[in-house]
Amino acid sequence: MIFFLAIYGLISCITKEKDSAFLIRYEHGTATHIDFKIDDKKANYTVVLKGIKNQAIIGNSELDGYSITFKPIIPFTAGESYEILKDGIVFITFSIKAISENIKPKVLTIYPTTDSVPENLLKMHFVFSKPMQQSEPFLDFIRVINNDTKEVSNPFLPLENELWNKDHTEITLWLDPGRIKQDLIPNKKSGIPIKKGNTYEIVILNNLRDAEGISLGKNYNKTIRVKKRDRKQPSVENWKLNLPKPETKSPLGIYFDEPLDITLVKEMIQVLNDKNELAQGNFVLTEGDKNIFFTPIKNWKRGKYILLIDSKLEDLAGNNLNRLFDTDLQLPHAKNRSISKQIQFVIQ
Repeated sequence: MIFFLAIYGLISCITKEKDSAFLIRYEHGTATHIDFKIDDKKANYTVVLKGIKNQAIIGNSELDGYSITFKPIIPFTAGESYEILKDGIVFITFSIKAISENIKPKVLTIYPTTDSVPENLLKMHFVFSKPMQQSEPFLDFIRVINNDTKEVSNPFLPLENELWNKDHTEITLWLDPGRIKQDLIPNKKSGIPIKKGNTYEIVILNNLRDAEGISLGKNYNKTIRVKKRDRKQPSVENWKLNLPKPETKSPLGIYFDEPLDITLVKEMIQVLNDKNELAQGNFVLTEGDKNIFFTPIKNWKRGKYILLIDSKLEDLAGNNLNRLFDTDLQLPHAKNRSISKQIQFVIQ
């Protein structure tokens, strides 16, 4: 049985992933909603089975700016293809894939990968094998337990708009900066999020679901040991390079003087040739957050090269190449900064 509905818009406001032009939402393995961007609020948008343009599917729609969420009365059918029509013309085509309970999401990596972190650790990154759900806060599915006191800790900063990447496969959690920075009210009231000398167990709960409604199926754990505060900036002068041979695609090894926020490294480091041209290639991260390898697409040529490092590159405590994270930005010296640093090297 096919139902009819014309989607005209203004019903209520909702919150959803702003970077997604089109998104299928799943609940417990069933496709229950779609979100899509529109370019004309005055147009008539309808959802139909593919190829049946004169029979629209009935449901409820909500408009948020130039995004519509549509929830059919009867959930979308696995294996079927659908179309969104704009004034009768195909605007978006999508299919509902069959869900296999055997394909469970996995936690691929938790950054930092090192188990030893400074007391002023600023961020953690969690990487998943599949796009994850958006309907519930991620912090509802994570527990931090102090293994020394057996108390449940709450080190992470709750955010209304969570810091997911565009694909919804990686989330960044901030440890509360107000508690990390000394002498601020949150620090004085609640203390630092994690304490030197203690060991913490970070648990991602097994009922966290992906975008298709499939749960992890098991808990994922990471243990961190907390050492003293990191009060030093990263120093590129102390980095070491392992140079490749010319006319090969052997990787360039880059070894840092301390663990860095490895998710920033691929964005903040570039390799330039002697013509100041960007060398195309791929960065490969390694365990421990202290080194990375760059493999070029084309063979290395003999000559001079530059490793260009953005000064916003941070260590685990959020200290960048210009200043410490726990710096009063009102002080005159805090405003002195460079845009980038360079390391020159020669392949011969």
